[in-house]
Amino acid sequence: MSDASLLLDSHVWVWTVDGDAALGRKAKAVIRERARRGAVAVSGISFWELAVKAGKGRLELLPDVRAWLAAASRAAGLGVIDVDRDLMLRATSLEWTHGDPADRILVATALFHRLDLVTADRVILDFARANRALSVIDAKR
Repeated sequence: MSDASLLLDSHVWVWTVDGDAALGRKAKAVIRERARRGAVAVSGISFWELAVKAGKGRLELLPDVRAWLAAASRAAGLGVIDVDRDLMLRATSLEWTHGDPADRILVATALFHRLDLVTADRVILDFARANRALSVIDAKR
């Protein structure tokens, strides 16, 4: 998706689909404005991450995880960035001790494609403060 300028973390994607009540006012406005331009994306890793959480009973996606992901990925203004070998390798070379593979791939995707990453994940937000190349928007603001 070459027109994207905004990448949603997995939990932000869920919040957006579920009515965005958990999102802060600024994050909500940015997502809506960029969605109107077709400039919002999710990573292919978010499909895996959400399916894993649903499979472990830590997240309920209705009517089931496959149907939710299929419908959510067709939302207006949203594109999907596939995770390829290059992104996986980039994720392993980040100067970051965080071991969560989904977070590492999200950050590598945002950096490689020069996207603003919308997240409420404190670990990612803290990493962005130390790594100015990563542009983040705090989803709670």
